[in-house]
Amino acid sequence: MQTKERRTPARRTSTSKRRRKNALEGKTVIVTRPRDQASELVKLLEDAGATVVLFPMIEITEPVSWARCDDCLRNLSSYDCLIFTSSNAVKQFFFRAKSTFQTSSEQLTKKRIFVVGGGTAKTVERYGLMPESYPEVKDSGDLADALKAEFVTGKKFLFPRGDIAQGALADSLRKKGAVVDEVVVYRTGQPSSADAVHIQRAFSSGDLTILTFFSPSSVKNFVDIVGADMMRESRVAVIGQTTADAAKDSGLSVDMIAEWPSPEGLVSSIVRYFEQR
Repeated sequence: MQTKERRTPARRTSTSKRRRKNALEGKTVIVTRPRDQASELVKLLEDAGATVVLFPMIEITEPVSWARCDDCLRNLSSYDCLIFTSSNAVKQFFFRAKSTFQTSSEQLTKKRIFVVGGGTAKTVERYGLMPESYPEVKDSGDLADALKAEFVTGKKFLFPRGDIAQGALADSLRKKGAVVDEVVVYRTGQPSSADAVHIQRAFSSGDLTILTFFSPSSVKNFVDIVGADMMRESRVAVIGQTTADAAKDSGLSVDMIAEWPSPEGLVSSIVRYFEQR
């Protein structure tokens, strides 16, 4: 399968940079990412002039059991490819692989690694590995379309994922003739609702302009804690189509979808949205 070179966004003119520097001035953005993953997004939003409120909607914990993952790691040599659709899956998989089985990155260099999202790709690269590059892939559905049957038939895939990840990608690959072993490497928990009071007050006062979501679970948790009715007057920005679908299913209108699945792509879409109004 031929891979495509990873594209980077074209450099913008100095005039465009000056315009975008204050594009979100007067806007308040709520960031629902976990704290350890939010710093880049927060900086980009603040650089664009926004006031940022950090309200993490996901708590990552270990799976109930590592037994299934351990079985796959013992038979790691039998897999042709790995799939990661989140940075959390990458971190948890390599944590277990290295801490329990002393698996080295070199043992994975001959395996093809497919990812969804620029953040996921960067996390894989931090372990010294190079994922396949598909610039057009923005979500799991895109990856399923990009992996043609003639390239996956008869191949064996290991798919480390979260406990609530949707199974459409794995099902699509199986229909194309691949063997896919899905293994849960983390659980996605809901944070305490104790901190929701000040967020609800902010909604009531009309202070929150933009809500950002990076996963379906963050949408669900936010709606469960805050309530969809409180969010009607805010604009909603999401990382990709899967998250957009979850937001719509929760009764929210999606105003912005990231140009490409990364913090930069999401902020670029937010800035463009307000520049055009």
